[in-house]
Amino acid sequence: GLHNHQIDTIATYSADGQVTQLANWSADVEGEDGETQTFKGVLVTVLQQNDQGEWEVVSHIWNMAQ
Repeated sequence: GLHNHQIDTIATYSADGQVTQLANWSADVEGEDGETQTFKGVLVTVLQQNDQGEWEVVSHIWNMAQ
């Protein structure tokens, strides 16, 4: 299964009721052979404040490095 999941924020930006997070992510996966592989990449999350003042996720993108 998936373990040692980590998110390291690189930067956050905010303006006009919107917040954007840019981060690196990584996670380990144990294969059928018992070997652990580490996967990693970049993620971007965008939250926007609605008319009621609540924060909603409007975009959440995970890309995997090669």
